[in-house]
Amino acid sequence: MALVIVSGVQGTWRTAAEAALFAAGLAAVPVALRVHRSPAVATWYGLAGCLFFFALSSLTEIPLLRGGPSAIGTVEVAFDVAAYSCLLVAAVAQLLAGRPARTLATWLDIAGLVLAGALAGLAFAGTTSLGDDGAGLPVLTAVVLLVCVPLAVGAPRSVSAGALLAAGVLAVAGFGLQVAVGATDEMTYFDDVTMFAVAAIVLAGRHPSAARLGQRPDADDLSTPG
Repeated sequence: MALVIVSGVQGTWRTAAEAALFAAGLAAVPVALRVHRSPAVATWYGLAGCLFFFALSSLTEIPLLRGGPSAIGTVEVAFDVAAYSCLLVAAVAQLLAGRPARTLATWLDIAGLVLAGALAGLAFAGTTSLGDDGAGLPVLTAVVLLVCVPLAVGAPRSVSAGALLAAGVLAVAGFGLQVAVGATDEMTYFDDVTMFAVAAIVLAGRHPSAARLGQRPDADDLSTPG
């Protein structure tokens, strides 16, 4: 990833490199589940689906950059929608797994995620000023605030939880700055920020502390003899 950024590769080669990075993130998921035996199975499967569809979206962009038919853009948007849908599934799964009970606060947070997903859907449909490339920003922001922050600062704390928070913050920063400067349809240095977000997901999946993701806050207390 650092080599791609430093070399300044653009165009189809850059898009292919992004797809390869998503594949690296996808390869970290079985490590978290099979090697570290993370109990957050649904969360990791949701993240896997998100990375998979983003990789397909990047690969779909290659023929567009080479002058392919504009209809391919519709397929690319469909992959993006599927990716953000998988991210929402992962977020809801983590909310339900990481709390001792399905309280009113949990359902309110889930409602917040659903509303963010609805706003993203409106953006993909072209009814907001965000456009296709900025459509996922409401989902990313909601996931960071409602899931990643509590996961990173709550108990049990772990490197993997912190890495997922870093991934979310980097993604929001990258896409948010693109929207702010009106460069959502261009390849800028802000794309490099989102690439580091995927690298943070790789760290989260491969670090041994992934075994603690998905544990209920009182899991350690229940297993500790009094």
